Amino acid sequence: MKALILAAGYATRMYPLNQMVHKALLPLGDDTIIGNMVNLINRIPEVSEIIVVSNHRFIEDFMHWKEGYSGRIPLDLLDDGTTDVADRLGAIGDICFAIEQKQIDDDLLIVAGDTYFHFPLEDFVETCRLSDKDGVCVKRVEDTSRLSQLGVVLLDENQHIVNIEEKPAQPKSDLAMYAIYYYTKDTVKLFAQYKEAGEAMDVPGSFVVWLYTKKAMLTYAIQGQCVDVGTVEAYTQLCEELGITHPW
Repeated sequence: MKALILAAGYATRMYPLNQMVHKALLPLGDDTIIGNMVNLINRIPEVSEIIVVSNHRFIEDFMHWKEGYSGRIPLDLLDDGTTDVADRLGAIGDICFAIEQKQIDDDLLIVAGDTYFHFPLEDFVETCRLSDKDGVCVKRVEDTSRLSQLGVVLLDENQHIVNIEEKPAQPKSDLAMYAIYYYTKDTVKLFAQYKEAGEAMDVPGSFVVWLYTKKAMLTYAIQGQCVDVGTVEAYTQLCEELGITHPW
C-alpha cells in the first residue's frame, strides 16, 4: 500500500504564518507536523512508499525538509504546479493528481498535512485491511461549537457511516470526522469517476460524503490526540498542550 500526505494547500486561515512557512512544516520542538506524521507512518509495515504532494510555491521548502528524512520507507515529493489560491487543485484534485502521476494501483492511506495526531495509526490500517473496507478516523468531541466546524457522522450498529452532516448548527452526534482515510485498491479507482462527475474537489471529506452511500465504510475511533492545525490559534494551543515554545 501507499501513503499520501496532502500538503498543497495555501492555509489562508493561518495568515501571516502562511507567508513564511507551509503549515505542514510548522515546528513542534525539534520536529515538524509532517515529521511527526511520517514517523507514525513508518510504523506501518505494509506501506511501501510515502508520497507528499505540495505546490510550486512551497516545493523547495519540502525538498529541504526531505534532506533530513531518514525513515525506512522511501519518500517522494510531487509538485502540483500551482502557485496561489486562485489556481489550486483542491485536496481531492491533488489526490487525483497523485494517483495519476504515480499510477497508484494499490490500497491508499491519505492524511491531510495539517493534522497532528498521536495514536497507533497501524491499528487503523490493520482494522481496514482485515475487513477489506474503506475507513475514516473519527473522534468524540464534547465541544458543540467545535463540532459545528467539522463533519459529524452518524453510525449504525456495525460502526458503518449512515449519515454525515457538514458543519451542522445542531449536531446529532458527537463523533467528528478527521482527515485520515484508508481506501482499498478498488476505491482508489473511483477518484477518476468522482472527478469526471464534476464533484467538489476542495475538501477531502467530500469524497467520503459521495462514497458512503455507495459502499459500506468503516470508522475507527481515535483513542489519543488528533488536532486539525488549520489556524494560528489551533497551532498555538497545540504548542501549549505539548509544552513546546512556539516561534513567536
